[in-house]
Amino acid sequence: MTTEERKRLKKAMLAQRKRARQRGISWQLTEAEWFEFWEEDDRWRNRGTGAENFVMSRKGDVGPYSIENIVCQTQRANGYECRDRAK
Repeated sequence: MTTEERKRLKKAMLAQRKRARQRGISWQLTEAEWFEFWEEDDRWRNRGTGAENFVMSRKGDVGPYSIENIVCQTQRANGYECRDRAK
């Protein structure tokens, strides 16, 4: 990962942490844990808001953002999870 890519990812992490706090969701990830999550299998290259892009989500969309409670899934799968829970 280049320095520029790492800067872009750090900006994304800070934004995600801010949004979580605004939604009242506890943020228990360190910067290193967040980077490790995205560096695994080079998944950060497919991170984004498109239906098939990866997102960091919480198991069952409940609890804190913590290393034991996050999963990588597509934006579409995360959306289905959210809609299913609302029924």
